[in-house]
Amino acid sequence: MAISQINFNSTSLSSAPAFLVYPNSDQSNMANDETLVFDLEYFDQNTNFASNTFTAPVTGKYLMCVAARIDAVDENASWVRIEMVTSNRSYSPSLVDPGGLGTNDFMSIDFSIIVDMDANDTAVVQAYQVGGTAQTDIVSASTFSGYLVA
Repeated sequence: MAISQINFNSTSLSSAPAFLVYPNSDQSNMANDETLVFDLEYFDQNTNFASNTFTAPVTGKYLMCVAARIDAVDENASWVRIEMVTSNRSYSPSLVDPGGLGTNDFMSIDFSIIVDMDANDTAVVQAYQVGGTAQTDIVSASTFSGYLVA
């Protein structure tokens, strides 16, 4: 179907769940399995994001995006990852070996993925680090976003 043939209904687009959130401040010394705090909103269409958690209002496919700026990763850590955990499964497409970085260096772990969610399923973002000192900081420039695509 050509783009010119698609009939967009502005009412359905404006009522579709969509959010873009970010931390109010840096999170210092992250521990394993720690949920990232996203306590400020650029927008939260239909108010489906609360307490660091997106709750799907309807069954469908959701495009979810994570952009995590990470500072002060211990160079002795075996690996670091950012994971999106949903009710159905976990997604962690990026695994970073910080060896070779200085302790005060920074990195970004970003990913986008379309996930299948049922009504009332939830999604959160968590940080993991194996080895080294728990000194990793998640910077307030990080974001978590999503919207219903199908």
